[in-house]
Amino acid sequence: MKKRFHRRLAARVVLVAIITMALCLGAAAIFEYNNLHRMARATAQSHGSVVFPLLAWEQFGADPASGSDIYEATAIAMAQTPFIFLRVLDPRGSELFTHARLNGAELSAAFSPSSSDIPAQTDGTSTIHWRDKRLYLTFMLPLLDGETGAIRGYLDGVYQMPVADLRALLNRVLISLGLVAFTVMVGAIICYVGMFLLNRQMIGSFKSLNRANYHLLKQLALALAKSDCRDPGHGLRMVIYAVSLAARARVPAAHYRGLIYGALLHDLAMVPLPVSLLHKETQFTAQERTRLYDHPRIGASFLKKLPWLAEAAEVVRHHHEHYDGSGYPDSIDHENIPLTARIVAIADCFDALTSPRPQREPVPVEEAMHVMEKDSGQRFDPVLLASFFAIAPALYKRLHSLSLNELDKEVDKKLKSYLPV
Repeated sequence: MKKRFHRRLAARVVLVAIITMALCLGAAAIFEYNNLHRMARATAQSHGSVVFPLLAWEQFGADPASGSDIYEATAIAMAQTPFIFLRVLDPRGSELFTHARLNGAELSAAFSPSSSDIPAQTDGTSTIHWRDKRLYLTFMLPLLDGETGAIRGYLDGVYQMPVADLRALLNRVLISLGLVAFTVMVGAIICYVGMFLLNRQMIGSFKSLNRANYHLLKQLALALAKSDCRDPGHGLRMVIYAVSLAARARVPAAHYRGLIYGALLHDLAMVPLPVSLLHKETQFTAQERTRLYDHPRIGASFLKKLPWLAEAAEVVRHHHEHYDGSGYPDSIDHENIPLTARIVAIADCFDALTSPRPQREPVPVEEAMHVMEKDSGQRFDPVLLASFFAIAPALYKRLHSLSLNELDKEVDKKLKSYLPV
């Protein structure tokens, strides 16, 4: 149970960590992409300052003879920048200068860079592209005067991020994403450890409570058996008979708690009945029969008020049902009778026949099996009864050789295999 719980806990923590990491990495990637975009724009604009002399000459009407020198100087300066395709526009959008190098013209056509129309946004437009392991920026950016902030022209083209700058940016992005992943993983580990310690404390409390509940029910069962049949070992032997039959019949583990508690408390509602009625040897009156036949229903109604005994309540209510539908209190038959109740019915009858009662001596095992065999398919589930007969003689011999204290220890040992007590 512990291993299964911790596997589930670890799986859920890992799942939450993966989802959280994916969301955080996605958010970090978007943030870094936007930051990368801003840095690429800022770098492109800073390199674009080399065209300021050309813009000044165009705007302020300098000596026309010097124009060719300025254009040549601008071309040489542009060759030293990462621009592989560039057009310089004046504030009205008229083209002043065009520069292309390497495969800039082809990339410009492939990327479909910004239109030559002046952008409506005052900060221009730009788009990042990734091609052949290089980062490119297509743009239409304004060139601002450093003093007045006025737009002195526009840059329209393709900017190729330098390899060194690209590596630095990618390294920073990877470091940021790695820090996010590391933080999430550390958080997940801390969360798991905290939940593990809390769960261990809760399991300890659950064990203590479960152990106390079990011992309380066991003492109650001893008192019930002693008042009913003056045999305090009846309930304990019933538990071992029932659990042994359930194991042979491969009953799912989830049913054992209800089976065991139901076997211990099967005659709970017998307590208020007078001993004279329980041990009466003559025929019952109609009123007495009604009181006796009501004890499964009354006992079940009491147990149903306690959620942790809800499965046991089903056993208590139906352990006097007959396989052919002739039992009580609901007269249900076959598979409609809960499996655990059918098992307890067999264990109860066998121990009642083979144990001493105030009004009679116990019958031998062979005779008890013969009596029960007559009711196979009528009172008892024939398949379960056949399985029980295969183990009954050996179980009877071992259990009836034990003292009450040894029987109590035997039950405790048996239950450790089926209940987390």
